[in-house]
Amino acid sequence: DTIETTYLSYSSPHLQGTPSVLLRDAWPKLVNYSNGTNVSQPLSALPDGFLERGFVLILRETLNFLGIGDEYIYNLYRSILAEFESMVRCDFYAVQTCSRWRVKLLHGIIILSIYFSVWILFWNSLRLSLVLTLTTPLFVILLLYMCYGYSPFCFPQIPICMIEDIISTLRYFFPKYLILPQAMIREDVQDCQPNDLFPNATCLKDCSSNPFEYVSWEPVFAWGVVEFGGVIQKFVEDNIEYIPGIDHSSINTMLDRKQVIIEHADDDMIAAQRLCFIVNFYRAVPYLAVVVLAIMSVFSFGNLLYLILTPLVQIISQLFVSIFTE
Repeated sequence: DTIETTYLSYSSPHLQGTPSVLLRDAWPKLVNYSNGTNVSQPLSALPDGFLERGFVLILRETLNFLGIGDEYIYNLYRSILAEFESMVRCDFYAVQTCSRWRVKLLHGIIILSIYFSVWILFWNSLRLSLVLTLTTPLFVILLLYMCYGYSPFCFPQIPICMIEDIISTLRYFFPKYLILPQAMIREDVQDCQPNDLFPNATCLKDCSSNPFEYVSWEPVFAWGVVEFGGVIQKFVEDNIEYIPGIDHSSINTMLDRKQVIIEHADDDMIAAQRLCFIVNFYRAVPYLAVVVLAIMSVFSFGNLLYLILTPLVQIISQLFVSIFTE
């Protein structure tokens, strides 16, 4: 069986999985284990104690306010158990055929970097850097599992498509030559070739023209959001209206336009949009700096609140201990 499985990677290349082309399609998705059934506990099942019951009710209402319902918690719990069970078992068939290749290496690095950034900020805010030191090796383990379904128990074997994916990622950052997308070439100018390595400046479309419309920070922001997709796009769409000082109607319109482009346009148009996004990224830098400053301020306030509440909680605890003990 082992020899036959090893031979499959050469005799049956169609068994190899096809990773998501776009970053927005590569985000992890929860399996719907609840299947529409009501998994929430009735009020009669809550703890009888006043404090315990109050804590559970406050926690439930807080999660509902954040859009995290009982079904989401249930599906998250079941999904983590299923993935953990799969991770601790070496799937030799998947290693030899890459049948579980679901995410490109570049996309996996971006997605995990976002998740780990939140993880680092959380534990740094609690001043528990030891946890970060112990969990840092999980980045590589989770990256290989998310991309190829690779279990660390398969070491020293590696997926047969891993080298191909690494080479593809390096070629993306260090291409042999650059060819401008055909969507960037003007059709009303004579002697302009789409695949010309040294195009004339008069042959290039301006990123401010249709269908690019990069005239302010809003198109840059909109394309970045739809390019990332996943939880980031959902969070922005749900909370953009609460941000003051911006034109919500204009941003929502631009988000809808970029959404249509990334879903229905061809690869050439998407490449042109990415090129204009990179060229005009400077427009969004001041706003990005404000967002980063706001996030850091929130975590700094959390640290300050922790430093203030810690001695207060200790004093109250000591007071209760002195009251209820002889």
